[in-house]
Amino acid sequence: MARVDRTAAPQRLILVDKTALPAGATVETATGKVSIPLVAVIDIASVTLNSAAFTNTGQFALAGNNLIIDPNLITQPPVGVQHTYVVTLNNSGGGTTVATVRVSRGSVRIDSVEIQINSPLTGFALSSNSVAYGGTAPTITAPTSASNGAISYSSSNTNVATINASTGVITLVGAGNVTFTATQAASGNYASSTAQVALTVTSDTTPDAFSFTAQSDVAISTLIESNTITVAGINAAATISVTNGEYRINGGAYTSTAGTVTNGQTVTVRHTSSASGSAATNTTLTIGGVSATFTSTTLPAGFITTTAAQTVVALTWSPNNNTVPGGTSDWTTANAYCSSNTINGQSGWRLPTRTELIGLRNSGKVTSTPPGWALLYTWSSTQHSAGIHSAVLLLNGIGIWTADMNFIFVSCVR
Repeated sequence: MARVDRTAAPQRLILVDKTALPAGATVETATGKVSIPLVAVIDIASVTLNSAAFTNTGQFALAGNNLIIDPNLITQPPVGVQHTYVVTLNNSGGGTTVATVRVSRGSVRIDSVEIQINSPLTGFALSSNSVAYGGTAPTITAPTSASNGAISYSSSNTNVATINASTGVITLVGAGNVTFTATQAASGNYASSTAQVALTVTSDTTPDAFSFTAQSDVAISTLIESNTITVAGINAAATISVTNGEYRINGGAYTSTAGTVTNGQTVTVRHTSSASGSAATNTTLTIGGVSATFTSTTLPAGFITTTAAQTVVALTWSPNNNTVPGGTSDWTTANAYCSSNTINGQSGWRLPTRTELIGLRNSGKVTSTPPGWALLYTWSSTQHSAGIHSAVLLLNGIGIWTADMNFIFVSCVR
């Protein structure tokens, strides 16, 4: 006959697999409590049981930097079932430490305790978060953490910038946005962690300064073309526009419509010169916010220009009715006046040849009798014999030979 002693207090079996505990862990033999040494933790943030929220009523506690697990307070799982508790603790320097506690058997058996420290990478930074493409690439400030895991770097957009995986040296590739990621490998109880910084690489559409050479003594009401400039100092298409004129790119068609231009392309502008004498016309070209003005100034009223096709060589003509005092003179005076005087602020004048005078008349430049001109006989430098030179009637281009002593109209050319 068996007899049950109901006066004895029931005993609870507690088993701890010490081989599955973290280094430095201890087990209190009288109570079965497990003490796990941690690093710089400040409190328990949360506990879950099998991924569900769990109300901690003393099963897990902190004693300094030690996590205390009290199996006496842990509910026994069913036979053959393992419960997993995840204890998340806040670190004093930021980040978390995670203890995973696995419990099984019909009584309470602590199968294992795994510690994972999530130490954040801090201090990852760039010397500049926005740079212009073509400029100097920024440098990194390497991140740090409590872990000694190796740190590597990667770029989210290698079309904008690359970063050396081990050194963190950045190379600019193009304009746009990129994110650099620093990844620290897991080491010991420390989990892998990452940190990121963003970089904007802007396009440079502001060109180097450029200029146009002013032109003076141009013909009135004539298309005047500037010197050609080369666009430099940009790495993306820049806007181009013109005021009071036209421009062309790389020798193409002229236009006054705004457009875009790229580095290395050439640009020329043109405008129609003033219809008045001694008057300036200005054309302003703007590329990427940088502007330059092309200026042409017409000859004084009465001065005329002819092309090489019209007068064998391109010439500028002074008005024949007011070049010399009184408008007319003998040939010797006319010749000396042209060769020795400064006219319109310039030297290097001479009398035209007979052929040039006929070309002037045939060009139509004097048929409308511009200011300062008389369509009458005008001295040439072409000589017939001693004391006799040719004069040309500008009304019809007919030349005659006449004595040098006669007073005839004078036009100087250069």
